[in-house]
Amino acid sequence: MKNLLLLIFFISIFASCKKDDNPPTVTILGKNPDTVYVKTAAEYNDPGATATDPEDGPVELIIAKNVNMQVVGHYLIFYSAKDKYDNVSEKKERHVYVVKVNGEFTATENCSASGTQNLVVTATSNFNNDTISLKDFPVASFTTKAVVKEGGYHIFQQDINSVLQIEGDIQADHTDLVINYTRTSLIGPPATENCSLTLKRNN
Repeated sequence: MKNLLLLIFFISIFASCKKDDNPPTVTILGKNPDTVYVKTAAEYNDPGATATDPEDGPVELIIAKNVNMQVVGHYLIFYSAKDKYDNVSEKKERHVYVVKVNGEFTATENCSASGTQNLVVTATSNFNNDTISLKDFPVASFTTKAVVKEGGYHIFQQDINSVLQIEGDIQADHTDLVINYTRTSLIGPPATENCSLTLKRNN
């Protein structure tokens, strides 16, 4: 009986000393890729990630990031983790695009009824009341204003003579902008068409 107990004791010691070769797993939270607007955020609010090890459970996350909200461009955030046996996880990365809604854009508009046209649109940010103005959109001499909504911009605008109304949202496609909206003619029976405008920065 004594020998059996000793055998069980040594087996348990051996099992506890067995090296763990399984690395942690990193899971990115939130949007990836993600887009932030210079005007709507002073710094990037990283949604983060989680790191879990098969043996140790949750482990500390290692984050390397350098997102500059003052400079338009493409940035990467790297996430990794290490367990107590120094097993290192696969490195995961989040792509972050910083977009400035200011300046001149070459734009291509596609509408369900009126077809395709090319525009040059000038965007101006108003930092006092969280709006932007889009000059010569959706037609020449027409200025559309958009307000901040959930990290992006929402448009609802009628022209001064109540002839034309547009409503939609501005989103980012990497460092370009995309506006999906409805355009309604208010002359006679209202006629509505769906439009999409892609804006590529000129400066």
